[in-house]
Amino acid sequence: MSIPAISPIAVPVTAHARAGSKTRSQRSAQAVGLLFALPHLILFAAFLLVPTIFGFWISLHRWHILAKTHPFIGLGNYGQVFSDDIFWIAVKNTLYFVILVVPAGKDAGVVGTALIEEFEIASVQSQDDSAQGMGT
Repeated sequence: MSIPAISPIAVPVTAHARAGSKTRSQRSAQAVGLLFALPHLILFAAFLLVPTIFGFWISLHRWHILAKTHPFIGLGNYGQVFSDDIFWIAVKNTLYFVILVVPAGKDAGVVGTALIEEFEIASVQSQDDSAQGMGT
C-alpha cells in the first residue's frame, strides 16, 4: 500500500501577508510594546550601558580626575594591571570566594530551611496529637 503524494496548494499572497509588511494594528501593538519597554531601556542606558562604555574609554587613557589633559595610552593600563602582584592576589581571593564561600552559604541556607521545615512539621504534628487527646 503506497501513500499518495500530496501536492503543494497554491495560496494567494495578499499585500498584507507579504514578508516585511505589517498591518496597522500590528504596527500599533509594536509601538505600544516599545513604549512599555522605554523606561527600562532609558534606565539601562543611563545606569549600565553609558557608564560601562565610558569606563572602558577612561581605561585607555592616563586619567586623573583633576588633570586638564588625559593622554591616550591604549592598553598600557591593562599591561600594568596584569603585571601587578596585588591584582593576582585579588583574583585568587575572588576565585576562593566564588568557589568555596558562595556554595557553602547556599548549602547552609538549604540545610537551615530543611531544619526549620522539619521543626514546623513536628510542631504541627504534636499540636494535632494534643488536640486529639483533648477531644476524647
